[in-house]
Amino acid sequence: MKTPNLLRSRSRLWLLSFAVGMAWSNLTVAHAATEPNLKKFFTVTPGGQLIVDVDRGSIDLSTGDVSDLEVEVIRIVTGKSVAKTEEILAAHEITFAQDANKVEVHAKMKKDFNGLFNVGGLNLNVQYKISIPKKFNLDLKTAAGSVTVGDLVGELKARTAGGSLKFGNIEGPVNGNTSAGSIHLASANGPVAVKTAGGSIDLGKVEADTVAETSAGSITVKVAKAKLVVKSAGGSINLGELDGETMAETSAGSIEVKKSKAKLVAKSSGGSLSIDDALEAVDARTSAGSVTASFSAQPTSDCRLSTAGGSVRVKVAANLAFDVDAKTNGGQVKTDLPIDDGGGKNKSSLQGKLNGGGKALILKTSAGGISLNKL
Repeated sequence: MKTPNLLRSRSRLWLLSFAVGMAWSNLTVAHAATEPNLKKFFTVTPGGQLIVDVDRGSIDLSTGDVSDLEVEVIRIVTGKSVAKTEEILAAHEITFAQDANKVEVHAKMKKDFNGLFNVGGLNLNVQYKISIPKKFNLDLKTAAGSVTVGDLVGELKARTAGGSLKFGNIEGPVNGNTSAGSIHLASANGPVAVKTAGGSIDLGKVEADTVAETSAGSITVKVAKAKLVVKSAGGSINLGELDGETMAETSAGSIEVKKSKAKLVAKSSGGSLSIDDALEAVDARTSAGSVTASFSAQPTSDCRLSTAGGSVRVKVAANLAFDVDAKTNGGQVKTDLPIDDGGGKNKSSLQGKLNGGGKALILKTSAGGISLNKL
C-alpha cells in the first residue's frame, strides 16, 4: 500500500513535468509564430518617392527630419507548426529596390504555394513600419490592412482593399481609396479625392477642390476653402465652414451645415436639412424631413428650400430682399416679415416682395408648415 507521502511526491513530480511541458510547448509555438524582423535602410534626399505594393499587411509610415528611409517588416504566423511556419515565410517573397531617389517595396506569395498549401488559411499577419523624410512622395497599396501616414510634404496616394486610412497634415494632393474602412485626414492644401465602400469619412481643413464619397457611412468636413463635393449612400453629412461651392448629397441621412459662403446644394432622400448661416444661394431638398436655414447676407441667385414630408423654417436678416414664393399642401404659412403680398396671401401660400423684392426665395412642402421670420 502506497503511503500518503509517496502519493504527494508523485503528484508534485507530475505537476512539475506538466508545467515544464507547457512552458516548452509555449516556447515552441512562439518560435514558430514569429519571424525575426526584416530591416532595410536606404540613403535618400527629401523630395524622393516611395512605392509600396504588397499583398497583405498594414502600412504605418512616420515622417521626420531624417536623411534615411527605413523599412521594418514584421511577419507573424499563428496556429502552425515550426516547419509549416518556415514554409509560409519562405514562400512570402519581399523585395526591395532603389533607383536614385526612388525606393520600392513589393511583397507577394509564390503562385504555386497559394494553390498548393493555402488550405485552412495561411494565418500570416504582416506589418510594415516605415520612416521617411517629411518631404517625400508616396504611392502605397496593400490588399488587406490599414494605412497610416503622418505629416507629409508631397503627393500622397494610398489604396487598400480592406482597412482604414489615416493621414496627418498633408502639404500636397491626396488620393485615398479603401473598399472597407474609415478615412481620416487632418488637413491638406492640395486637391483631395477620397472614397470608401464601407466606412465614415472625417476631413479637417481642406484648401483645394475636394471630393469625398462613401457607400455606407457618415461624412464630416470641418473647413473647406474651395469646391467641395460630398456623397453618401447611407449616412449623415456634417459640414463646418464652407468658402467654396458645395454639393452635399445623401440617400439616407441628415445634412447639417454651419456656414456657407458660396452656393450650396444639399439633397437628401431621407433626412432633415439644416443650414445655420448662409451667405449665398441655397438649394436644399429632402424627400422626408424638415428644412431649416438662416440667411445673414444677400444671395446673388435664387434660393429654394423644399421637402416632401416635413416643415420649412427660414430666418433672414432684416435688410435682405427677396421675391417670396411659399406654399404648403398640408399646413400653414406664417411670417412676421413686412412682405408686400399684393393680395396674394392665404393660410397655405404666400407670394410677395420683401424689401422691394430681389432674388427668388422658394419655400415648398407637401406635408408640414412654413415659417419665414426675422433673423
